[in-house]
Amino acid sequence: MKRLLTIAGLLGVLWVFPNPTTATAETTTDRCLDEAIRSCDDEFGGDDRFTIAIRGWCYIIRTGICKAQ
Repeated sequence: MKRLLTIAGLLGVLWVFPNPTTATAETTTDRCLDEAIRSCDDEFGGDDRFTIAIRGWCYIIRTGICKAQ
């Protein structure tokens, strides 16, 4: 029984990891996040504490939009 479970476990591991994929340096999400940050900086530039707070919320909202796509 122990041998059967070991073989089943090894076959399961081999079945899960047969084709590793390479990571890409840039994805569409990365481009979307870069564009979101750049547009928030352009629209809400300034050193006032309220403008900085608005820019922070802009980051949060637009990052969420990127992740939802």
